Amino acid sequence: MFQKHVKFISRTLLLDGRYLNIPIKAGAPRRTLTLEIEGQVVRAFDVELAGDQVDFWAFVEVAPWRGQSAGLKLHQLPTIRDPAIRQRSTEAPLQTDALDALTVGEEIHDSAELFQEALRPQFHFTTRRGWHNDPNGMMYHAGEYHLFYQYQPFSVSSFSDKSWGHAVSRDLLHWEELPIALHADHEGAKWSGSGVVDRSNVSGLQKGAEPPLLLFYTATGTSAQNPRKPEPGDYVQSIAVSHDRGRTWLPCADNPVLPNITPGNRDPWVFWHEPTQKWVMTLYVGVPESWTNNQHAARIFTSEDLKTWHHESTVEGFFDCPILFSLPLDGNEAEPRWIIHCANMKYRVGRFDGREFIAESDLLVGQRGECAYAPQLFNHAPLGRRIQIAWGRTQAPGMPFSQIMTFPCELSLVTTEGGPRMRWQPVAEITRLYQASTHAANLVLDPQARSPRVLGRGRHLDMQILADVGQADEIEINVRGIPVICSVQAKTLTVNEHVAPLALTDGKLQLRLLLDRISLELFAGNGTTYMPLAILPATDNETVTAGARGGAATLLSLTCHELSSIWSGAALGD
Repeated sequence: MFQKHVKFISRTLLLDGRYLNIPIKAGAPRRTLTLEIEGQVVRAFDVELAGDQVDFWAFVEVAPWRGQSAGLKLHQLPTIRDPAIRQRSTEAPLQTDALDALTVGEEIHDSAELFQEALRPQFHFTTRRGWHNDPNGMMYHAGEYHLFYQYQPFSVSSFSDKSWGHAVSRDLLHWEELPIALHADHEGAKWSGSGVVDRSNVSGLQKGAEPPLLLFYTATGTSAQNPRKPEPGDYVQSIAVSHDRGRTWLPCADNPVLPNITPGNRDPWVFWHEPTQKWVMTLYVGVPESWTNNQHAARIFTSEDLKTWHHESTVEGFFDCPILFSLPLDGNEAEPRWIIHCANMKYRVGRFDGREFIAESDLLVGQRGECAYAPQLFNHAPLGRRIQIAWGRTQAPGMPFSQIMTFPCELSLVTTEGGPRMRWQPVAEITRLYQASTHAANLVLDPQARSPRVLGRGRHLDMQILADVGQADEIEINVRGIPVICSVQAKTLTVNEHVAPLALTDGKLQLRLLLDRISLELFAGNGTTYMPLAILPATDNETVTAGARGGAATLLSLTCHELSSIWSGAALGD
């Protein structure tokens, strides 16, 4: 039956398990669902609740209230203020039995299907269910790499309140997904930020022997749990702390540590600056494009205690998620340079004295595929490694998850004819995934050949090629139906209308490809060109071929590795 004039329907449910399982239908009317314990709202979120047809099952961790009775309320309208979305929810009547399908159990509903889905990437991180985007809070501590991310658990679309999902890895390959670290709550949604280890306890937040781990994030002010109207002072910078190596997190009582500066200011990136013995923060403070007199700018702040921050300088021309870090030029630690880049991976190279960034380059393009966005580095990584992960903007039609993380890359800075440039290389740990391998040398690509030369076969690949271009005008590497065109004359690399510069060294072409189920990452010119792409390989083609046009070329060396899956029982959070 339908309820046409009620504002909500309710149900009482005993929380006698770890998970509250919620059926989701993509595109269903959005409504706010609240979870109350002893009359207090402890969780609230907008949800596309399924009726008869279920696309996938989302879940909420309810173990903290095990054994208690919870009051569930499904409200007619969502928190989101979009008029079209609210109108649709208004016109769709509530069903009196809409909450009956929600169940509590020790397992995620349909957990046997997790990581077995047809389009689930096999060596890139993806969250179990729902949507994720920007990587957040990346840090290394006590043998673990912590990866947080913007998370919408109840939809495969990016809408409404974002929380921080959380996963850990000991090898940058295999990930164990942990409970949500930061929930959208009375502070608002939790937008992007960073993470640090306060080894010296300058924050004074340590309890016990473990150093506190801190997350810096943007609190937006409004959420389904705090559904008030937006105010001018919204979007502030806050801290959450963990005393148990990142397993549980609590927002600090004296939040925020930075008040609102400009509309939508966000994305605090915090790191330790050894020469000045201070903590440094970069923060996007531009005015969003939707406002008049919009501007792109980042501010630099410093602090001695991670809680009191002082404005030092402003860097113009940078949009959201600005991060600042150093790299030794050509591996020489005595010749460090600093890089500042923002979410679109455009960057400048320069110097940094702890207070001000002085650019020594024009604005440079960091990636050419338009797939990677909002990259971060792991703070405190061993041996000073600069390891980057970005949001891979991809689609997996019909799947219970959406988006990926790009494969971890190690960054370096090298001298080129145009000046210092960043270089991307897949982390060396990838070799642990190698299975069947193909090796070949001195393969001639004859332009008169009736068919392209077969280089290898496989579904999930790491392929490296070194070629003497000879007299060829073009070399085409076709990866499971995806043509990768290397133009010798134009010095370009083209894939599906995406074009990148292609540097040759003494007539030699160097190319590396990582192929997964919904992505292709290319590295050319020894990594100075990075081209991550959202792509769906042909399902009926597992062949990699090569051919030349305009003249013969020679593949001097070829290695093609089939990669094993990273998913195991640990990834399920068991």
